[in-house]
Amino acid sequence: MRTSRILIAEDEKVVATDIEECLTAAGYIVVGSAASGLEALKRIVETEPDLVLMDIKLKGPLDGIDVAEAICEHLDIPVVYLTAYADSETLERAMKTASAGYVLKPFDARRLQTAVEIALCHSRNEEKEWRHERQLGDALRSLADAVILTATSGAVTFLNPAAEALTGWTHDQACNRYIEDVFATVHADTGALLPSPVARVHYDGVSVPLDERAVLVALDGSRTAIRGSAQLVRDQDRLATAIAFVFRRAEPNSW
Repeated sequence: MRTSRILIAEDEKVVATDIEECLTAAGYIVVGSAASGLEALKRIVETEPDLVLMDIKLKGPLDGIDVAEAICEHLDIPVVYLTAYADSETLERAMKTASAGYVLKPFDARRLQTAVEIALCHSRNEEKEWRHERQLGDALRSLADAVILTATSGAVTFLNPAAEALTGWTHDQACNRYIEDVFATVHADTGALLPSPVARVHYDGVSVPLDERAVLVALDGSRTAIRGSAQLVRDQDRLATAIAFVFRRAEPNSW
């Protein structure tokens, strides 16, 4: 595993030196330090660290929270606050930046290292989750069957190209709309709107086949006989995370 690279934003040189020695002894690489908010932003952009140790009190017009807000908005780098200021107003401002940790001065090496490692571990886990989701999306996009994913509430989160072709909706158009808008089906004989299986799949936790006479009504009004099912998607802890609609054109003479 690559050694983690850390930038220190601290306006007191002696404290910054102590932090650097502590981190170096723990096996981290310190890519630099900055005493002012503007300097910190510049060094962060230049060095692209894995984590920033951020004192709230910095020199210049930007304090540590201002810098952390910029990082939160534009960069994907975790920030651990290191400060002697713990009043409620400061804490409230800091919390809005979604920081990865908070260590109060005076600190000891053990607490500092623990906060840093927890933040880095959380960041690595988020990166793994993002990579997994990207790999899953790539796999679903390559399928010949149409696939629509929704949140357990029924809000659409994903369409693969085959689903876009059959429904007439693009992924961007469909995202966050309810499944009933994107995946509308009617009975081939009566024309009656068929109920969405989302509720049954979610609450009963079962795979629900689509009606044998289901006809998909596309965005442009065209109709296609389909076969398929809706099923619950669970994570490694068996918790429901999504509902998958998997379907295809019905084979000729299959009715």
